Amino acid sequence: MLEKLRLSRDARPGVDARLTYRCPGCLQATSSDLDLVSQLQDYEEGWSVYYLSAVCVHDRCRHASMIEVNYGTNAPWEEFDFDVDHYRVTVQPPALPKYVRDGVPYQLGEELTEALRCYESQFYIAAALVGRRVLQGAVRSQLSTNSVKAPTDRLGDEIKALPDRVLSPQWKEAADHVRYIGNDAAHAEPITKEEASSLIEFTTGVFTQMFELPHRLSKATAARQQKKSATK
Repeated sequence: MLEKLRLSRDARPGVDARLTYRCPGCLQATSSDLDLVSQLQDYEEGWSVYYLSAVCVHDRCRHASMIEVNYGTNAPWEEFDFDVDHYRVTVQPPALPKYVRDGVPYQLGEELTEALRCYESQFYIAAALVGRRVLQGAVRSQLSTNSVKAPTDRLGDEIKALPDRVLSPQWKEAADHVRYIGNDAAHAEPITKEEASSLIEFTTGVFTQMFELPHRLSKATAARQQKKSATK
């Protein structure tokens, strides 16, 4: 999910570099001019840090960001070589994702957004804990909608109680994987980046099956019926 950002040269006066990145304000891609604000050099350890300002190009946003460039050589900005293997770019504040999908209840979308942002910020234990929580909230929402009562309030039993038309056996297995990883996080087990990534992937997949696809199918069915009525 994390991407490596690349700076590019720009010969125009007053422009120190250009960068294409995802704006933290509007979450859209923007290619912005960068202006050098300050720089630090460590002569003993041989590294440099440059700080540049950027403004989103989208008129409805114009969000300002600080671009931090860590360079593996002690050199002033004028000697920066733009070799992507020699530097690392960080955008501050980071552009954190937001989960918004048709058919997904607002509160569940907000909670899944929190899990996604924990993952992007490399807080993998937090991502696992929030991911499990939001999965249980989604499962309980569907149990209530379909007037189904699970034998216990344990998440495993609640997943099993879901009708197969709501969540297929294969996706119930995926939901169980989310449960396992979340349980490990809650019981002081280590959580790897790979585990957190699979938890996010399975959780968003379950949301697609339970909320997004039924909503899209309902809209398509209504549109087809309206089309048929108009041709009569």
